Amino acid sequence: MRLSAWLPFAVLSALAVCGAATRPHYGGTLRVEMRAAPAALDAAAADAAPLRSLVFETLVRIDAAAAADAPQPCLAVSWQHDAAAKRWQFNLRPGVKLHDGSPLTAAAVAASLQAALPGMTITAAGDAAIAIHANRPLPDLLLDLAHNGWLDTGPFRPAAFEPGRRVTFTANEDYWGGRPFLDAIEVQFGRGLRDQLADLELGKADVVEVGPTDLRRASGNSRSVWSSTAVSLVALAFAPDHAGDSRLREALALSIDRAAMHTVLLQKQGEPTAALLPQWMSGYAFAFPTAPDLPRARALANTLPPAARTLTLTYDSSMRAARSLAER
Repeated sequence: MRLSAWLPFAVLSALAVCGAATRPHYGGTLRVEMRAAPAALDAAAADAAPLRSLVFETLVRIDAAAAADAPQPCLAVSWQHDAAAKRWQFNLRPGVKLHDGSPLTAAAVAASLQAALPGMTITAAGDAAIAIHANRPLPDLLLDLAHNGWLDTGPFRPAAFEPGRRVTFTANEDYWGGRPFLDAIEVQFGRGLRDQLADLELGKADVVEVGPTDLRRASGNSRSVWSSTAVSLVALAFAPDHAGDSRLREALALSIDRAAMHTVLLQKQGEPTAALLPQWMSGYAFAFPTAPDLPRARALANTLPPAARTLTLTYDSSMRAARSLAER
């Protein structure tokens, strides 16, 4: 039995993000703060993920607004495959340039993908297409390509980078999708949530990450708040060597008021669920009831000897909402 509360995640693609409301205008610099402190602008680094789409792009992208998160064209404008989905061809977008000014070539794309997707044969098919072959069907290839083979063709170029401290991005004047709205984006790393919110209120930052418990405060003064699809799982997990009796675990699960946690403690951010995965991801979370059943919980607890009715609960103190959830 697990308690799952799905929370929003980070800046620019994510955790509740709050920006000061200003009149739109072209140009200017956007000041962003985030908790992560990446040591390198590596597309494969997890802590650099919020910044990845500013600099890097893939052949296809996932459009969360489309049905079933359908893959959409990006550096590839079209694709086709054989009936067995073992042989694919991707036709590249014309006129794309890398950040060093050189044109994007099929050979460069093939080399990037071959390193990211071992076990497949990836070759240039002329100057404007690549071919991917495998000895097995590749029905999920488009999803793999949306997360692999990153190339530095994005709308912004890194102009100055201090590992773990800050980075400045400037507009890519040669971007295939047109020049970005902003002239530059300055990102400060390693800022705690309280410091970020304070800087926002003092006018020192334009976009910050906001924890669920600070949503009301962050939403004041006509500010806008955005949140991503839930990506973080908060679960009650039992260590194998300290799991206790299964009846105790079930009684505890039946005692948890997920709706109250979701509404009060998490400010309606995320999705309460009794399943390991949420409904939008698994399709079967509805089969696990989330409403507490205190009579059933008491009945189970009463079948246990007094010594077996105790468990020690610990939580991650780095997560601001963890203590409140644990106490609840």
